[in-house]
Amino acid sequence: GFAKAGWHVTVLCAGQRNAHMRDGDVNVVRVHTTSRKTAFGFFRVWLSLLIAAIRMQKTDVVVTLTDPPLLVTAGRIIARITGAKHLHWCQDVYPDLAPLVGLNLPPVVMRCLGQISRRSMTSCDKVVAVG
Repeated sequence: GFAKAGWHVTVLCAGQRNAHMRDGDVNVVRVHTTSRKTAFGFFRVWLSLLIAAIRMQKTDVVVTLTDPPLLVTAGRIIARITGAKHLHWCQDVYPDLAPLVGLNLPPVVMRCLGQISRRSMTSCDKVVAVG
């Protein structure tokens, strides 16, 4: 919809290899990442996406989804660095779902991640919640 309205749109996502392609009027940038079935794996995906986003051209609006976990926090950082607006499309609540996907972290880490997530979400210009 953004691209059809004349906006320059780039989708940044994780993949099995680095790639730049076009899907109609949308640029798609895939950042190589490895498996994300562990806390460290999720962090590597998150960090790879954050670094790639910071390296991209000037951004007016950052739209984040909920996967990988805490991507809302990366969006917050990118929006602050670039001065962009931040819209978060919330489909799941992380880190609350972490134990359900096999990430059993110590309670103190879960509390800390929960605070970071809530702080990031409340800093968004808009949050779109499914439901």
